[in-house]
Amino acid sequence: MSLPKNVSEDLKNSGLDEKDAKLLQIEATDKGYKIPYFGLAGNVVNFYREKLIPARESFAGTQKYSQPPKTPPQFYLPPYLNWQELASATGPDAPALWITEGEKKSAKACKEGIPCIGLGGVWNWRTKAGLIKDFTDFKWSRDVIICFDSDAKRNPDILLAQYQLARTLLKMGAKVKILQLPDLRGKKTGLDDYLLDHDVEELYDIGPNEFEISEKLWSLNNQFAVIDNPPGIWSFESHRYVRKPDWEILLANQMIPNPSGKGKPESMSNMWLRWECRRSYKGVEYSPGKAPTYDRILNLWSRWGVKPEEGDTVLWHKLLEYLIPKPELRQWFEQWLAYPLQHPGAKLYTAVLVWGLHKGTGKSLIGYTMKHIYGENWTKIKNKELTSDFTEWMDKKQFILGEEISSTDKRVEADDIKDLITGDFSLINEKFQPRYMIKNCANFYFTSNHPDAIFIESDDERRFFVHEVKSPPLDEGFYKKYDAWLNSGKAGPALFYYLLYKVDTSKFNPKAPAMATESKKAMVDLSRTDLERWTHELRNHPDSVLQMDGKIIPKDVYTVSELLKMYDPYGHKNVSSTAMGKALRKAGFDTAYKLKLSNHVVASVLAVRDIAKYREASSVIWRQGYEK
Repeated sequence: MSLPKNVSEDLKNSGLDEKDAKLLQIEATDKGYKIPYFGLAGNVVNFYREKLIPARESFAGTQKYSQPPKTPPQFYLPPYLNWQELASATGPDAPALWITEGEKKSAKACKEGIPCIGLGGVWNWRTKAGLIKDFTDFKWSRDVIICFDSDAKRNPDILLAQYQLARTLLKMGAKVKILQLPDLRGKKTGLDDYLLDHDVEELYDIGPNEFEISEKLWSLNNQFAVIDNPPGIWSFESHRYVRKPDWEILLANQMIPNPSGKGKPESMSNMWLRWECRRSYKGVEYSPGKAPTYDRILNLWSRWGVKPEEGDTVLWHKLLEYLIPKPELRQWFEQWLAYPLQHPGAKLYTAVLVWGLHKGTGKSLIGYTMKHIYGENWTKIKNKELTSDFTEWMDKKQFILGEEISSTDKRVEADDIKDLITGDFSLINEKFQPRYMIKNCANFYFTSNHPDAIFIESDDERRFFVHEVKSPPLDEGFYKKYDAWLNSGKAGPALFYYLLYKVDTSKFNPKAPAMATESKKAMVDLSRTDLERWTHELRNHPDSVLQMDGKIIPKDVYTVSELLKMYDPYGHKNVSSTAMGKALRKAGFDTAYKLKLSNHVVASVLAVRDIAKYREASSVIWRQGYEK
């Protein structure tokens, strides 16, 4: 039976036809096609991979292949050749073994008579437990040529895998060579692509490099990388830029032979910088949710702390319903938690503050629960760090628990906190280290026992969602159960799954103002000075302020000096007219109107009642309002 067109076309792109498909026992599936693996004797083994056509987009990224779950990778040995003889051959007369990434590339090479082992991926020669068992089937005292795609020299992850594989084979006695394919027609080229356009002799003419000669250069790729923008040398040990003079001192007097085998030894630092296989990136970023390297960008993001897995979240809901009883507030908060997980790297323009006079209610428990999801991308800070000039705690973090935050009435510090919440980039300032900028992906969850925990100067402050926990703690048994669940290893995956797939954030706007709460209004009032409270009351309830001897003053229009006299009739509060003017403006009063008074003096006046009416009023109306 002939294969479906999409399968035939995919195989044809690698130089394989229906006859090859039959030999390789390829079977079409509803997702693409199945590629069975073979043993040394040419028999089908109990392992396969499936090529997905088209590739699938998932939470983890683009998926081109799948394989049975919990099955370790194996060598792909296309049955064109006698692998039993090839595996047992050894010594200088033994045929060189090739290793490439991809079953189709391996099959095309073997079809052309090149004994080529296929790897399902550049790292699919090892597992967490160590090397895969297939290594023991081969004698490695012979030439082994590693031939990955032509973009290997541009892809640091492939370079690293290539280096680690070469070192492993070298320890097994192999004489390892690395063949770097050229790009064809300006595009990435695999072994199958090259053999479609060239014969085998031309492939050998490329001339692989002896790995042992250049091993020291390869080893530097484990330690350093060249970054194009901003230019510099990146250290993987310190996770930061290293100054070139310091780097040269570090490698001083280290000489190595020329990788070509000709010429005099050179300094390792200079040769590595010129070497085409040095590890290099276009830039360094912190991009949650993306691969460790993408588009030649070094991603400093550590992966999630757990994988999402559907499970029991009953205790989470009980805790949240107790802390935030109102459903509409609780829904907003869960959306706030879920959005950065559903959209990795999203910067929320709001922060959450949960406070309450009672201790032990579980306010901080919410933050510690999120730690299980975020892993190394989570951190905890106190007031000291939040108001410090040093911000290394923000480096490469997504979720920040600010615990036991206490009030500061310093507006400068309050403004700095606002910048941390909404800034697109953060300046990382660490003692005795160069400062640098990094993408700000940090979202803040604050807890406190203080009603004035954060200085919020106005009702229209959009950055803070404030909620007060008024009830005393739940019974001790609940917190013991919650703690056991949290440490069981089931809480993180289950909550991750719930927030990722069960919380609807389709209408949640990450840049919208935080949901208004009565707790926030109360905190705003505590943040105001006495003068600000007076002008705020004047703006919202003028009749309660404009009184004399218990009677309401009907006058609508006042000078700043007159209002100052009403606020501080005896001059004991030491408030200037300038301060009163600023407080009035901050309370929402319009810019003062220039009015010519009856004594021919021009004065700045403002309306405290019927403000909208006075915006379009004539000078006559303004005078009437003043002279009431």
